[in-house]
Parts: sequence; structure tokens; C-alpha cells
Amino acid sequence: MKPVLATAFGCLLAAGLAYATPKSTPEDLMNRYFAANDVAGISASYGDWHPTARHQVTVKYGLGQPDDVFSYAVSDALTEDMNDPRMAEMMAGYEELSRMPAEITISTVDAAQIARAVTTVRYRWQGMEGDMVQTDTFRILPHFGRPAIHALDTVLDYR
Repeated sequence: MKPVLATAFGCLLAAGLAYATPKSTPEDLMNRYFAANDVAGISASYGDWHPTARHQVTVKYGLGQPDDVFSYAVSDALTEDMNDPRMAEMMAGYEELSRMPAEITISTVDAAQIARAVTTVRYRWQGMEGDMVQTDTFRILPHFGRPAIHALDTVLDYR
């Protein structure tokens, strides 16, 4: 009888601890993403991502130049070398001078939470200084009972 009671007590304790474990909010997921600014950081926060999550990046240059748009599976960032030497060459001399705190809004569309962070970045690049507006839009849905990032759309607007 004691083993049955011990097992029942253990299951009850485990269920209580699982129930009491704080759930991540959209702000928590965003903060961990922004703190993880490299592949190692994304790897550390990989549990925040849905296994099929995609990240799309759009760079808006203005002055009649077409936008650059690329997309990748977040899981690929962990298994492939995402450092394109052409990107490093193109970004040579880019310096971020300051970054304003992000303005965060959260809304619900269907079953998804949409978390948007908009920030202005002061930069110097190829002898020019300017402001770039960065907008990160996270689509967050439950995955096995916990919120997970299903998609991230980043727009870097240099116009």
C-alpha cells in the first residue's frame, strides 16, 4: 500500500509543480530572442521556437532600389553556417550608434498572439549617418501547452 501512496503522492506533486511553473509571455519570448543575437544565442533559446518556425527578413533601402527579402527555417540556423561572406562584405563599415527602446504591442488574431516590437536604430554606414526602423513581428501559438514562436518577420527600413 505504501508504494501506491508514494506513487500517487509523487504524481500529485509533479502535477502541482508543472501547473505552478510560470508560463512564458510573449514579452518573455521576445526578450530572450533579442538577447540571443547570434546562432549560439538562438540555440540557447531554441525551446522558444516551434520546430517548423521560419524567419523572414526584409531590407528596405528606398531610393528606387528593390527590397532584399530572404527567409530561412530557424532549425537550419542551428545546423548550417548562416554566415554568408557576401553579407559580411556588404555590411563592412556598418556601425550601430544607438538603439531606442522597443515599442511593444501585443494583439490576438484567431488563436495566435501577434507581438510586434518597433525600434529606431541610429547608424553610420559608408560615411553616412541615418535612422533605421526595425520592426520584428512574432506569431506565437501554443506548442505542447507552451507558447512558441511559429514565425518571425523582421523588416529593416532604411528609407
